[in-house]
Amino acid sequence: MKTKLILILICLIYACSTTSKERTISIIDNWDSRAQDNIESHKDKDVKISRMHNRDKEGKFYVTFMYRMDNNKLRAYPYFTSASEDYDKAIYKWINDTTLTFKLINSSKKISESFKMTGNGDRIQLSKE
Repeated sequence: MKTKLILILICLIYACSTTSKERTISIIDNWDSRAQDNIESHKDKDVKISRMHNRDKEGKFYVTFMYRMDNNKLRAYPYFTSASEDYDKAIYKWINDTTLTFKLINSSKKISESFKMTGNGDRIQLSKE
């Protein structure tokens, strides 16, 4: 009986740890004023973040693309935001099929900003955590 209980607990722990994987990605510099995307190069649950360089405006602007299946078709959900720092990488985690959390990180200063993003149908939302 103890062996079965231990086996069940191990299976539950493994299942919980594999469903909430965090992934680290590099932030891509984009020198064009348009956020370009090649959806064919992505798969379901991919995330891409680009730093936008705008010669006319001060500040740091980022575009986050979340990729997910919508009506059996891969779709990109972009969202533009400004941030207080220059960030070089991000850590993200999918919460469910339509929502992810991510953290923009400045590796040299050891600072970060956290966000929550939802994309579903024609709606995209981004909020600070």
